[in-house]
Amino acid sequence: MVLPGTTAQPRTFSERKRAEKWFGCVTHHPSPFSVLRASSSPDGAAYSPHKQRQHHRRPRVREVGARAQGVPVKATKTVEKLLEGYPQDVQAIALAARQSLRKWLPGVQESADASAPVIGYSFGPGYRGLVCTLILSKSGVKLGLVRGSELADPHGLLAGSGKVHRHIQLGAASDLRKAGVSQLVKAAHKAWKERQ
Repeated sequence: MVLPGTTAQPRTFSERKRAEKWFGCVTHHPSPFSVLRASSSPDGAAYSPHKQRQHHRRPRVREVGARAQGVPVKATKTVEKLLEGYPQDVQAIALAARQSLRKWLPGVQESADASAPVIGYSFGPGYRGLVCTLILSKSGVKLGLVRGSELADPHGLLAGSGKVHRHIQLGAASDLRKAGVSQLVKAAHKAWKERQ
């Protein structure tokens, strides 16, 4: 197919697109491509690549929530999925601790952290509602108490050198039955309610 006023033919895709632009849109010379496309147009109008691109433009989707604010959205992780990567004895300690915490803290919400080996127990959203945690490791489980440094510990169970939080090391499920463990958890819950 010969372009108007020339003896050359468009050989590549980019040459063809330039020819459509120059002869079909910019100048008044009829383009061979516009003549061919006009026969297939519903209204008989000359073909315009600019009009065609408008039909294939992807519609904009308005994003809402955390993604719209630039906050990365992380996939939700279940407690069971989190525990799968730990030895059987650690899983057994964690299971016993989960049962005990649900017994000592009726109505508590359990959730797995998306990026850390931590199971949280809370009575409200975010860090503000957090009362205690289970911190998992290959060697055992720690029962973390939010603001545990403020709690009375007559049995000397609390460990940790932080200024705010403390934890109880659980090497076996039987450690949950030690004197003072349930009292510390309930005291942490009581202190949380007083701060609200």
